[in-house]
Amino acid sequence: MDSTVRTTVQERIAVSAVSAAVFIAVYTWAVTTAAGQEFDGSTLALGAELRERWSEPTLARAADLAPWAIVVPTGLLLAVHALRGRWKQAMIAGALPVIAYVIATALHDALLPRPYLGDFGYDINTLPSERLAVAVACCCVLVWLSPRLVPRAVLVPVLAVAAGAVGALEVAAFSSRFADVVACAPLVGILAAWWLPFGAPRSRSLVAIGASVAAIMGAVGVVLMIGWAGAGYHPGAMTPGLIGTGLCVAAGVTALSLALRRQV
Repeated sequence: MDSTVRTTVQERIAVSAVSAAVFIAVYTWAVTTAAGQEFDGSTLALGAELRERWSEPTLARAADLAPWAIVVPTGLLLAVHALRGRWKQAMIAGALPVIAYVIATALHDALLPRPYLGDFGYDINTLPSERLAVAVACCCVLVWLSPRLVPRAVLVPVLAVAAGAVGALEVAAFSSRFADVVACAPLVGILAAWWLPFGAPRSRSLVAIGASVAAIMGAVGVVLMIGWAGAGYHPGAMTPGLIGTGLCVAAGVTALSLALRRQV
C-alpha cells in the first residue's frame, strides 16, 4: 500500500491561486462587462425547447433534485467512515460542501455586485450556483474518501459527467446562467486545496492523461459555446450549447479532481 503523502504548502497555494484566478476571470468577464453579460444572458435561452416540451416547473424540480445524485452517496460514504471510527476524516471532508454552500450563497447574494450594463436577463447576481458548488464539493469528498477498489480512472469521469449534467440541467431549467455553473469548480478548488491536505501519491501518467482529457473537454465546450454565441438563438444550437455547458463544468471538475490526493 502506498504511504500517505501530505500536500505541501506550495502545492496548496498553487492550486488555490490558479482556482482563484479562473474564478475571478469568469466573474469579471461574465458579470462586469457588457459583452460577458450579453453572452451569459443569452444562455438562459438554451433550455427554451426543453422548457416548452416538459414545462419549466418540471425542469426546475429536476434541477432541484439532480444534485442529490451526488450528495446522497457522499453522505453515505461519510457515514461509513464515521461508523468505522474515522470521525476526524469524516468531519473534515463533510465540512467542505457546507462551507462551499455558505460561501457561494454569500457571494451571489451579498458580496459580488452585478452592475447594470443593459437588459441582459435579470439584473441580480446569480454567480456562483450554490447547488452546483455543493455538488462539486461532494465530488471532491468522493475522490478523497472512496475505497481504493474503485479505480480513480473510473471515479473521476463518472463524477465529472454527473456534475456536468447537473450544471447543464440548471441552465436548461432557467435556474442559472452559463457562468454561474462554470465558476463552481474553481470556487471549490480554492477551498479544497486546503481542506483535503493528504492522501496517496498521484500517478503521473494518470494525471497527464486526465489533464489532457480535461483540456479537450474544455476546448470542445468552448467551441460549442462560441457556436451558440453566433447562432442567434437558433433552435439547432440549443442542444450543442447545453452539451458545451456540461463539458465546461466537467472539465473543471476533472482538473480539480486531479489536483487532489486520494485517501490511502
